Amino acid sequence: MKRPAFAVAVAVVAILWCGSAQAAPITFHFTGDVTSVGAIEPADFFPIEPSFGTTFSGFFTFDSIAPDLVPADATTGAYSSVGAPFGLTLELGGRTFTYGAVSIGVTNGYSSIGFGSDEYLFGFSDFGAEIQTILSARLTDLTGTMFSGDGLPLQPPVGSDVSSFFFAFTDLTDPDNEVQVDLNGEITSLTTVPEPATLSLLAFGLGGLAMRRRARRTD
Repeated sequence: MKRPAFAVAVAVVAILWCGSAQAAPITFHFTGDVTSVGAIEPADFFPIEPSFGTTFSGFFTFDSIAPDLVPADATTGAYSSVGAPFGLTLELGGRTFTYGAVSIGVTNGYSSIGFGSDEYLFGFSDFGAEIQTILSARLTDLTGTMFSGDGLPLQPPVGSDVSSFFFAFTDLTDPDNEVQVDLNGEITSLTTVPEPATLSLLAFGLGGLAMRRRARRTD
């Protein structure tokens, strides 16, 4: 009597697997530390004033099937994801900054440091009349082994010599009242956040294994 239940669990897992494989949104989580503070005006803008060593974290969700905006260049990829569920969130100094878009850049064979290296960039920018925000980060691999092309990475990129983790945040939220934040930091980790469907898949899979074990005990 137990085996039909196990078969149903396997079928559900298969359905979830197909659904998760076709899901477009992918989320990366990042953490880091502040390395320098250029300006914080007013001083109480943050509930917890950032200083050297202050930790920050956040995540960004991008469209895994976003088209390359520079298809003619085989060494440069630019990908933009706009609107829910895509965007970028930063948690810093007791405040949460949320943006409804995220841009990702890939360079294969050159970077901001020089030729022969690869670079992965992510961030958000807004140069509106009343709001100016720049949030950018980059990972640079001097050996040029991080990428073999300019395709959009669906996993956090890794290289044999990732020598530069860089984070810059400038937010001029209210020019009339001189609210300005300008700081730099170091990204210390970039990881994938499991999708809800993937978590469900894992839960059903474990449940199916448990039912199978019970079935064997009753045989």
